[in-house]
Amino acid sequence: MPTGHFNFASALFKFFKRNIVLSITLIIVIIIIGYSFWLNRKPFTQNAFVEANVRVVSAYVPGYITDIYVKNNEVVPTKTKLLTVFQEPYRLTLQQLTKDLESAKYNAEALLHTITVAKMKVKQIELEYKNTKYLSDQSEKLDNVLAKKEVITELATKNEAFESLKMAKEELTIKELEYKQTLAHIQSLEAQGANAALNLKLTTIYSETSGIVNNMHLSVGTYVQPGSPLFAFIDNSSWWVQANFSETQLSKVKKGMKAKVWLWQYPGVVFKGVVSDANWGVNRNIGSQATGMSEVQKENQWFMLPQRFPVQILITDIPKGYKLHSGGSAYVQIETSAHPIRQFFWRLFQL
Repeated sequence: MPTGHFNFASALFKFFKRNIVLSITLIIVIIIIGYSFWLNRKPFTQNAFVEANVRVVSAYVPGYITDIYVKNNEVVPTKTKLLTVFQEPYRLTLQQLTKDLESAKYNAEALLHTITVAKMKVKQIELEYKNTKYLSDQSEKLDNVLAKKEVITELATKNEAFESLKMAKEELTIKELEYKQTLAHIQSLEAQGANAALNLKLTTIYSETSGIVNNMHLSVGTYVQPGSPLFAFIDNSSWWVQANFSETQLSKVKKGMKAKVWLWQYPGVVFKGVVSDANWGVNRNIGSQATGMSEVQKENQWFMLPQRFPVQILITDIPKGYKLHSGGSAYVQIETSAHPIRQFFWRLFQL
């Protein structure tokens, strides 16, 4: 070994030996930097949380609760009864509309018979009118032979028959319009009956999917209104993690990439996941509420922090016996390169 090199190494060793604190500090810094680069060799974030599809359960019709079939935090399968609103008013409404519909159909049937009779009457009067018209026309031709009085009588009879025919046709038209009105009323009652049957059905609320009853604090007798939140229902068929990554890590992230998820709730357990969506958009535009003018957000004057973007990770493999909780904290790593060295030097030379 060359003497100069040996002397340099020896001097360096003596320097670190004399400065033990500095040496230990330097080693710790090197370890931390190395660990940081190793940890960030792939997109990694601690800013993540578990989420699931959550549905607000509310009543579809007003009334007071008569039955509650589930308990808070109970796991239930699809189409499970959750609760029932007082059904009797809706049952009576449906019963009344059913009877009204039955009555309207009888009325329509009676009107059909009336129309048949009215048509027969019109035909009869038409024959009478044709006969009187013929006699009147003949009497006018024989005006010089028949007495004037007879001619006038035949003409009056013809006019009377014409008016009777006209009135009979009007009565027939009225009956036909009444029948059409009754048919429209029947259709209206059928629609009201269908709506009443639907409301009766909607008095019982079911779970649309399998899931967890959450934050339910109800008792029988509570009056409810449509749309008012009663409790939450967590769909447990699929679980996601929203991982908020720094934009410097997302250049290679694409939908379908594999990911690893660690939950604070289960230390050391790795959950498998896949990138289901990368939401490349967050709101940074700020406007004044007073003037409507655009405002520029104040940033740190020494350096700019990279923006974070949410990435949805679908958990594909949940080990048996592990229950997930919506809102739980998580770590996420995506199986692709984050180019930490390139990002470090790029940001270094941008300062």
